[in-house]
Amino acid sequence: MAAPAIAKVVKAGMTMAAATAIAIIGVSPAAAATSFSSSGLSATVNGTTVTASVTIKASATTVASLAGICSRNASGANADFPLSAATLTTAGTKITKSQTLKAGTYSYWSCAKVNGNWINIGTSKSVTVTGTTTPTTPTTPTTPTTPPANPSGMAMPVGDLAGWKQVFTDDFTTAAAVGQFPTGYGKKWTQ
Repeated sequence: MAAPAIAKVVKAGMTMAAATAIAIIGVSPAAAATSFSSSGLSATVNGTTVTASVTIKASATTVASLAGICSRNASGANADFPLSAATLTTAGTKITKSQTLKAGTYSYWSCAKVNGNWINIGTSKSVTVTGTTTPTTPTTPTTPTTPPANPSGMAMPVGDLAGWKQVFTDDFTTAAAVGQFPTGYGKKWTQ
């Protein structure tokens, strides 16, 4: 009974072993054929804060459930930069993330999780954190009078993805008293 399922995923030039592997892990031939590359992988250190950047390209536009910069400390423990969902395009998707790390040497590389599988992209580099920080002058905290444009610090995704139709967007920046959530938002919803 498995042969018909495997036969459905076989593409011209694909070996039966490759088709079997694809059928077992549940990846479509198109996704299996997508290749990834990275460019501009770099990291800068300011005290204990490390900011890393990379541009990830895909041979065909691909949605990754997680993508970004993976990292490990000298002991091999996970020190990944914050990973997030991303659409990886043929033109390239630039990712920049920061995090605080303890003093030590870390390896880092671009990575993506596509169809439940982790993919290491490109070569790895290393960065050393010394823990030395530049002294700063303390400042008096201020209370913002208006909410930030993007409360999460990231732009809200806007637009349709393949197979998906976006029907509502909101950054939820309008204040509402406890128990009064629809205030300011109710006009945007249809009943």
